[in-house]
Amino acid sequence: MSEYRWFNSHEPQTLQIAQILLYLNAVLALLSGALSLPILLGAVAAFGIANEKKWWGYWLGVVVSAYAVGRYIELVIEDVSLIKVITIPAIFAVALLVALLHEQSRSYKRIWFK
Repeated sequence: MSEYRWFNSHEPQTLQIAQILLYLNAVLALLSGALSLPILLGAVAAFGIANEKKWWGYWLGVVVSAYAVGRYIELVIEDVSLIKVITIPAIFAVALLVALLHEQSRSYKRIWFK
């Protein structure tokens, strides 16, 4: 039996949500043909979070989600009319970042992650 897992149901709800959102972003990008390096790194981060890896899991997830939020902000600054198109994806990107930076996630990471 492999010691690695794709999803960790023993982690706090905030980290479980983060794992789901990171994997969901990758699947939707793959289905739409828009798979990019940040999205691929998000799936790697979800796997790392599921396996309680502090440095390449949790922190990679924070960087990838912060990049996505920043990218949505940049797009809206460049063209305000895009706000109608990217509102829903931007909300999910912010929710992912909030879930990762939530006190419950950080506390669990500080105690249990390697």
